[in-house]
Amino acid sequence: LGISTYTKRLFVEPCADRYMMVLGLILAGILMSVLYGGVEPMPSPSLSKTDRVLLVFRLLAGGILIGAGSALQNGCTSGHGLTGLARLSLRSWVAVPVFMVAGILTATLSSSARAFPADPTTEADVPEWTTALILAVCVAATLGLLAAVAHWVASTSTGGDETSAPIALKLTRLVAELFVGLSFGCGLVISGMARPSKVAAFLDLGSNTWDLSLGFVMGGALMLTFPFFQAVELRGLEKPIL
Repeated sequence: LGISTYTKRLFVEPCADRYMMVLGLILAGILMSVLYGGVEPMPSPSLSKTDRVLLVFRLLAGGILIGAGSALQNGCTSGHGLTGLARLSLRSWVAVPVFMVAGILTATLSSSARAFPADPTTEADVPEWTTALILAVCVAATLGLLAAVAHWVASTSTGGDETSAPIALKLTRLVAELFVGLSFGCGLVISGMARPSKVAAFLDLGSNTWDLSLGFVMGGALMLTFPFFQAVELRGLEKPIL
């Protein structure tokens, strides 16, 4: 995922907004695990003892490379892939093909799908598409309401109580960050991106379990982010309402 870029800023540029976002992600993981059973076991019980030991080194090396790479390029599959592409950023249009090709080559040459086999129990607990639809409606309604409140507070701050208005706006933003993290985390679980076997099956082209569905996840996300980012830039807004 590359969320390590965001995590890095918790220490480099700490602020309450980022802590609320990460807290939302953690709460989403807890909530979805309660609603849809446990998380995918790792290492898989089907792996041999030797493969389990090797998996530890793979995870350690992968975590270091993802953290370093996402920090150096100032983005990940979300920052560049969804936000950057939607903003028509040149560096994002360069970064996304590079890290996608690198990921596919690495996963295919190292047989990642074999190291992360699918778990039948977890596969049976996958949320239905109706869950995603309900979540999307709730997210749109809640963020729309928060944006309206933030806009109202900002517009009345000059003529009213200038001390309480910034505090109300800050609290609104904190709630929005928490809810964004919560919805983002739930979306990752629903789409399957929280399951290592799903991601490995997408990147490993040499696997018999090759799965293209995550490509539709990113495509669907771009269908949402692209028009909204373009609309924001056309309006000349320097920053989002929230």
